[in-house]
Amino acid sequence: MALTLDPTQVAGPAHVGYGVVGWIWVLLFAGARLRGFVALIAMHLLFVLGLLVASGRTDRITLVAFAITAVGVTSFQLAIALAGSALRTVARQAADAAASEARARTAEEVAHTLHADREARYAELRAVALPLLQGIGDGTLAPSDPEVQQAAARAAARLRRMFAEEGDAADALAAELAALIDIAERRGVVVRYSERGRRPVLPPDAAGALLASAEAALHAARAAARVTLAGVGGAVVVGVVTDGAARVPVLDVADVGTSTVEAGGATWVEARWAPRS
Repeated sequence: MALTLDPTQVAGPAHVGYGVVGWIWVLLFAGARLRGFVALIAMHLLFVLGLLVASGRTDRITLVAFAITAVGVTSFQLAIALAGSALRTVARQAADAAASEARARTAEEVAHTLHADREARYAELRAVALPLLQGIGDGTLAPSDPEVQQAAARAAARLRRMFAEEGDAADALAAELAALIDIAERRGVVVRYSERGRRPVLPPDAAGALLASAEAALHAARAAARVTLAGVGGAVVVGVVTDGAARVPVLDVADVGTSTVEAGGATWVEARWAPRS
C-alpha cells in the first residue's frame, strides 16, 4: 500500500495500513516470542522512513509527524504484546507448579500405598510364622512332622519373597521363584532352572497364583525338579517337572490357568497367565 501512495501521503491518514498492520502482527505473534514482533515493527517503521527519505520528504514537520504517529501507535501495540508475554509466562509457571505438585502428591500416595502394603504383608507373615515358631518352641509342633515342615517352608518362602520385592519389580517373579528353589535345594532337591523370553509385569494376584502352583510342585519334589519361567507372546508361563505327586491348589484368579500331568512317576505342573486382549 505504501508503494502505491503519493509520497506526500506515506505518513499521513491516507496510509491506513501504517498503524493497522501492527495490530495484525500482535494477533499473529500472540503465542510467539516478543523479539519477532519487535523486529517486524522496527522493519515496518524503517521501510516507511526509507520511503520518506527516497521521496525527499525529510523536512522537520514530516519527520516529527512520522515520529509522533510511530510512537503513538506502536506504544499501544508493544504494551499489548508485553502484557500477552507476561500472561504466558505466568501461565507457564502456574502449569509447572501444578505439575510439580501433582508429581509430589503422586509420589506421596505411592509411598503411602507401598508402606501400607508392606505392613499388611508383615502382618500376614507374623500371623503365619509366629504361631509356627511358638509351637516348635513349646513342643506342641514337631519339626519332623511333614505338615510342620511344609508350613515352615511356606513361611520362609514368603519372607524371602518380601525381601525380593524390595528389588526390581520386573524381576520380582524370577526372584520369588529363586526363593522357592532355594527352599527346595535346602531339602536336598536338585533343581534345574531356565528362563527365556520377555515377560510383562504381572498383577499381584496373578503372580501369587503362578507362585502357589510352583510352590506346591517344588514341595512335592523328592530328589529332582526342573523349573521353567518363560514369556510367550503376551503370556507368562511357569512350568515345574518333579519326581513327586503334587497337590496344586485351585485358585480362582482372572486370566490364570493351571494344568497337571502325571506320567512315569513324574508330575508336570504348568501355570499360565494369559491376559485377554
